[in-house]
Amino acid sequence: MNLEINNTTALPTHKVIKIASCPTLSGTSELSYYIGRDEQDEILFLISNNTGGGYFNKEWIAYKNVQAALTGRTISSIPLRQLFKGKSLNTSGFLLAVLVAEGLVERVSGKKSVYRLCSDESFLQAMSELIAKEVDLTSEVIDNLQPKPSKQPVYPDTPDTRKKTTRRK
Repeated sequence: MNLEINNTTALPTHKVIKIASCPTLSGTSELSYYIGRDEQDEILFLISNNTGGGYFNKEWIAYKNVQAALTGRTISSIPLRQLFKGKSLNTSGFLLAVLVAEGLVERVSGKKSVYRLCSDESFLQAMSELIAKEVDLTSEVIDNLQPKPSKQPVYPDTPDTRKKTTRRK
């Protein structure tokens, strides 16, 4: 099944194997996200919703690219920005929140925005089990991946077809 998540890009086939939610790093809103797999069983992440007002990009990001971006003893969302060049800066922070929720990253005690990598052994084991069971939640989320239709513009020369109310005196 080919998932098209924006107007111009059709992405390769990805199966959704996990649907979850987590708080943002600030804790002011809730994120929904999907974990998927491609034909080579590579693990991918996609932020699907934010209950707050922050914009984000709905695109699949490969876990191997996340691993490559996060190097060093301590990390922040800044290295993840390279995965979203020219796009919303919120997305890198939202992805970091997902990584925290999945146990791949943890906050450094006493530091507000400094994190460290954790072992990904249990995460990869859990994803391997979902893949082995051939979990496919794609049909449950396909509607959420489609862009929402925009409202039709109203032009000044267009007659107003709304029902008019009259005031009684």
